[in-house]
Amino acid sequence: MKVLKPKGNWNFNRNNTIFNYDWWLVACICLMCVLGLAFLASSLSTRTQADYQKEFFKQLLLGVGLGGIGAFILSRIDYHFLLKKSDLILKINFILLGFIGIFAIFLYFRTLGMLPLDSATFKTNFLQGLSFLPVKPVTANGAIRWIDFPFIPNFQPSEFSKIAILLYFSNAFWLNENSPVKWMTLKRPLYSLVLSAFLILIQPDLGTVVLIIGIILSSMWTNKIPFKIIFYIGFLALAVALASSTLVKYRAERVNAFFDPNSTSAAQIQGVQNAIRSGGMWGKGYGNSTFKQRSGILIEQSTDAIISIIGEEAGYFGTLTFLSLYGVFLWRALKIANEAPDSGGRSLATGIGVWIVAQAVINISGNLGLLPLKGIPLPFVSQGGSSMMINLLAVGILLNISRQKVEVNRRPALKPAV
Repeated sequence: MKVLKPKGNWNFNRNNTIFNYDWWLVACICLMCVLGLAFLASSLSTRTQADYQKEFFKQLLLGVGLGGIGAFILSRIDYHFLLKKSDLILKINFILLGFIGIFAIFLYFRTLGMLPLDSATFKTNFLQGLSFLPVKPVTANGAIRWIDFPFIPNFQPSEFSKIAILLYFSNAFWLNENSPVKWMTLKRPLYSLVLSAFLILIQPDLGTVVLIIGIILSSMWTNKIPFKIIFYIGFLALAVALASSTLVKYRAERVNAFFDPNSTSAAQIQGVQNAIRSGGMWGKGYGNSTFKQRSGILIEQSTDAIISIIGEEAGYFGTLTFLSLYGVFLWRALKIANEAPDSGGRSLATGIGVWIVAQAVINISGNLGLLPLKGIPLPFVSQGGSSMMINLLAVGILLNISRQKVEVNRRPALKPAV
């Protein structure tokens, strides 16, 4: 049986000049990256000079530099090419996740019954003993989520999974442009989602799994997938998340911190809230955070809890102005989705828009105690070169979709060829 591929008269706007880009989106992302680097530099200022330079330049060169170059390249490559290669991209995703999964499963059974501190120490010592490998897994706080490549240190495969799975689902929507979508239509994409979710969950990383499922559900919604399919997937994902949150000790402590803000397990939330509160309406000024200088008050101040630095130094109005950039990003992403020439483009644009904004909402809400805390970085701000790089690559795809926009009432009807 031949593969179904949409064909027809695609009257895309393929003008190769740079004026085709969505310049609102370009300006928004550039501003977010500049401000993100500035706040990251402030959050790292309490470290040693060597550590500060190492982490900042990793973010600048690997995250913004390499990610920006990749974004420009992807903005010039027809996103339909990526959709056609989504099967290959998904296989790469499984190879990366599977590599980590092998060590995660082995170490889980090897440390079964150990105290959390002893387990984390054993994992660290074991993985450090693999220094002879050219490519090796990396652990932090007991989690194995990173791969140390020679030229890309501490790459996080779960970040790559977001774009790989979204591309695979978007390709399925594109191939079935004019066909009714049923369970069997989404069988292979759903299998890929379940397998990826399992491999990420055992790292462990529940927050990223929840985010990926949210991205996929949003792309389904925009392509008018039957509600019962969306409901069943969402219900099953919610059940797994609730079970995982209550059965795993450290996640149960985060849930307890959400319901009891005064508990000892809510130390990070209390530190973030106090820092933001001390910033007042106008903030203490750039670089003048006092909470970051007090040891043990702000936990993960350069990664997950960087909103505390923004809130204390920029104040309420400055923080609100910065966060409004995520609103601008979502506005442009949904506009691009609405003007996309086909269901594949709509799925990608919607998924990327929801991805960035939902990740920001989960990060900030968790740190403010509005949701259970999750170890998810703030997009374009938190320390993490692989996260910044993948986010910018997704922006590059979004810009390419914007270059192929069509008038909504003149979108061509695509007919699959058998």
